[in-house]
Amino acid sequence: MKHTTGFEGKRGQSHRPTKPLPRPKPDLSYYTNPPKSELARAFWRWRIRMEASFAITVLEPWEKVVVLSVLAILFTLIAVSLVKFVPRQLITMQRRAVYYIWGHEAEAGGVDKLWPSLLNSTDSA
Repeated sequence: MKHTTGFEGKRGQSHRPTKPLPRPKPDLSYYTNPPKSELARAFWRWRIRMEASFAITVLEPWEKVVVLSVLAILFTLIAVSLVKFVPRQLITMQRRAVYYIWGHEAEAGGVDKLWPSLLNSTDSA
């Protein structure tokens, strides 16, 4: 006579009783369950897309802080340079283009009237 334990399934295969599995560790439900509101879902999608694109999800929390701080500083420096230096550079480029194309300086008016505070500084050329 064959001894049975009560866990045999079809064709004598043993299986364990089914019970709910524990939650996986670490709990990644934040990444798999988007928020309910549309605005929060849009920010959530943007965050997930950024973290997946730059492999930020594999970093430890302190590494995320370092990487995101460096990116924030670089973004701030680029934004400040665009606001402070690009308008003056555009004016200088416009003046030089006029001189190279027509052979004389631009007459008063046009760009000179748009940003008079930028034109008070001395020209480097």
